Amino acid sequence: MQLFRISFFTLIGIQIYFLSFSQELNSDTLVRERIEIKSSMDSTMQPSYVYYRKSQTDVNEKLPLAVFLHTWSTNFEQRFPELEAGIAKRGWIMIEPDFRGRNDHPEACGSELAQQDILDAVAWARERFIVDTDRIYLFGFSGGGMMTMLMCARHPEYWAAASSWCGISDLIEWYSYHRNAYYGNLMNQCFGGSPNKNKKIKNAYRERSPITYFSKGITVPLFIAAGKNDTIVPPMQSINAFNLLCVANKELPVSQDEIDQLFKSDSSNVHPPLDPPLVNDRDIFLYRERKLLRLVIFNGYHEWVPESALQWLSTYNKMVFRK
Repeated sequence: MQLFRISFFTLIGIQIYFLSFSQELNSDTLVRERIEIKSSMDSTMQPSYVYYRKSQTDVNEKLPLAVFLHTWSTNFEQRFPELEAGIAKRGWIMIEPDFRGRNDHPEACGSELAQQDILDAVAWARERFIVDTDRIYLFGFSGGGMMTMLMCARHPEYWAAASSWCGISDLIEWYSYHRNAYYGNLMNQCFGGSPNKNKKIKNAYRERSPITYFSKGITVPLFIAAGKNDTIVPPMQSINAFNLLCVANKELPVSQDEIDQLFKSDSSNVHPPLDPPLVNDRDIFLYRERKLLRLVIFNGYHEWVPESALQWLSTYNKMVFRK
């Protein structure tokens, strides 16, 4: 299983490092097709990539659909070879919508347009393929993790399960963290200034923050994961999201004592080994399971393990789970 890490540099933003791919991708195994989908909201043509096996175009059977959401500073051109290998191995369809591209303008960053682009991509896939609507999975990393949580809260009826890695749950808090840096500047471009500039802008930050909608709980199984040492999206963004959902669902949140223990500098807070491992072979510092929720804080930075997300998602079938 491979590891993907995103590292921040002041002048050049995000660089993506691909480390030690153990599985070579055969170009005949998976087709990657660029498509354009007409927005049902503003009638513009929006790009996406769809991934599928060549043989699946002639198969008369229902197939799972994976919807992958790109990171904050990239667009639908972003690729993760381990993810593509995992999709090919499972025989799934995958669609990667652009949802208005990188988050540096008002039409992106969780806007109603961006949300609708994701739903339009699902509708397109259902027209093109025989999609098993009980197995439509949503997942993303970083900014894609934010959109995953937002779509779970705003449009839960579509998803069998979802997974958010290093996702932003509170844009106001995240702006405060990055106020005078790269991501703060991108948020200024999205919203027209800081959340303290005026009430209208502050409300816009709130409207696009997943936590705004978590007080009502969610009905989608959600796996939330974050690296303990993430300096781009601090893991408290994930813990706070989990806790709000626990409270809404009348379940036990992570306590302040447990949070304090998590951030101790020694190794006394490492969770006992789990079988199967939750995140590759990483040490786990915090692991909580609730009826619909899983929270994992692992030994890592701003990174994700696609295979771990796919393994968890594949265990869910909406028809079976929600009976």
